[in-house]
Amino acid sequence: MQPDVLLLEPFSKIFYDATLNSTGVVWNGLPSSEQFRNTYLKGLEFMKAYNTPNWITDMSKLGPVTEADEQWLMTDIIPDAMISGLVRIAAVRHNGVFHPEREPLQQLDMILDRPGMTLKYFNTYSEARDWIREENEKAADRKNAPVHG
Repeated sequence: MQPDVLLLEPFSKIFYDATLNSTGVVWNGLPSSEQFRNTYLKGLEFMKAYNTPNWITDMSKLGPVTEADEQWLMTDIIPDAMISGLVRIAAVRHNGVFHPEREPLQQLDMILDRPGMTLKYFNTYSEARDWIREENEKAADRKNAPVHG
């Protein structure tokens, strides 16, 4: 089953994947600051509407974002997403073919270093999906485990 495309722009695609209970964005180039922010605002709306605990961001074609946009994402979007139930982010890195001195969203590790939130980086979208699937299965197993007392 393919993810549902919720918003398609020349520079990004926001999707919902029911099989993974995940929303996310696939970047297809470097957007303007306004486009970057609007994409994440829309993504947050969809994450809340679908009540998804998982987010996949494919940054393999994103390129470096400005420090101001990165800071905005860390202070405005991520905390709101966590309050709304986000518990894991799978981030697909770029392949280092451009601006290797500045990894997109390099501060994400520091911001998300808190209980109940997990961030992992991957080289491919497929690896990111597999990890989300495995984490969902672990969470379901914990939920269904008998309580011993």
